[in-house]
This record gives sequence, structure tokens and C-alpha cells, in this order.
Amino acid sequence: MERPPWTIPGSTRWSRALVCNERTFLYWREHRACIANNGRVSALETAIAVLEALEERGYAGVSELAETLGMSKANVHKHLTTLQIHGFVTRDGSAYRLGLRFFELGVTARGGGPLYQESAPKVVELAEITNQTATLLVPNCEAGVYVASVNPERESRSGELEGERRPLHETASGRAVLARYPKTERSELLSSAADSGELRDRLARIEEREVAVGEAPGRDDRRELAAPIVTGHRTPIGAVALLVD
Repeated sequence: MERPPWTIPGSTRWSRALVCNERTFLYWREHRACIANNGRVSALETAIAVLEALEERGYAGVSELAETLGMSKANVHKHLTTLQIHGFVTRDGSAYRLGLRFFELGVTARGGGPLYQESAPKVVELAEITNQTATLLVPNCEAGVYVASVNPERESRSGELEGERRPLHETASGRAVLARYPKTERSELLSSAADSGELRDRLARIEEREVAVGEAPGRDDRRELAAPIVTGHRTPIGAVALLVD
């Protein structure tokens, strides 16, 4: 497949939005479907709640999870047993934690996406050129996931944000994406955000400048400088950023 044209955010052309191959438009279609789809499966919602509680705690027993989620111990145990059978949780004595099945699926999900395939080499290149941590964020429903984070000073090259999921409006990368959304979809995503009026004004400025700047996630001593990745039709499907001191 022919590699799409890119603009590497650098000292002279940082504010230029990246243009990515049209195949990545599927990310936008998936995002719109996520917003529009209100159909829910209660049993699956419960299983997700159990998994998210385990993610937050690291380890937890049936009683703790039942109390936290407001569910019966029998119901929690039933879901944990099913998840354990399929490798999504692991039991250590009386406590449970997330299983490595998620790692397997996560690697597959990230590597199978056209945006990651096209962008990952450029994120590495950006980190090497600037000697700063470079990241790639992909929107997923109301949140953004850092699918790549490259720290040129680490032997493993993996940055600290890789795998983190954050609401789009909370990070510079997420706001760079939000600023390019059509106003209807943007309003739906911002409806639950605090100070949505102020945030809308901020997004308008980002849209004009084509760059977002903010505090780096989890690091008050670093700044995140982000630019959107867009298709040829200017549809946002991600953001690339630098974490600078």
C-alpha cells in the first residue's frame, strides 16, 4: 500500500495537521456508530463493570467487588468464573486480577488498525528527531487511547502513556481531535463535561491554530503539544504529540 503524505510536527511546521490515508476513515465511522448506538446488553455491562473495578484496584476479592458494584456476591462470582475460564481474569487465592488475554487482544487490536500501521514509524521518527517522548492517540467513543508512546531515552523505547485511556477533553491530544469534529458530534461528547462553554471556546482556538497545548497527562512538569491527524477530507482520526519539559 502506498504510504500517505505526512507532515512531521517540527520546529517550523508544527501547526500543520497530518494527512493520513483514506483507509483510516473507518476509525471515524466506528466512532460515530459508538455515539449513535444506545443498545445495551445488561450481562455484558455487568462483566465490563467487574473488569473496570479490577483495573482500578489491581487485585480484589468477590466481597470487595460486590460491595463496590452494589451486586450480590453470587452474581459477581458467576461473572468472575466465566471471565477466568476465558482468560480475562486470573485468580490468586481469594483475589482476582486482570488476565493476560487482554494483552493478547490489545496487541492484536492496535497492530491491526491502519492508523497505527501508518503512524507508528513516524512517531518513532519524531521522537528521534526531537529527543522528546512522542505519542499517538486514537479516539474511541468519548475517550482517547494512547496506542503508541516512544521515549528515545529508554532502552525499551516505550513511553509511560502507552495503553492509557482518557476522556478526549482532558488531554491536549484529545482536544486536538475534538476540535476537528463536526459541531453536532462535538456537542454530544461535551454534554457531560464540566465547564463545557469554556471548553468550546478553547476548542475553537485549537481549530484555528491546528495545535493544542496542555499539561502532560499525569505530569505537571511537562507539556503536551498535539496536532490532529486527518484524512484527505479533513476528518480527524487521531493525534500525534510531543511531551516536552
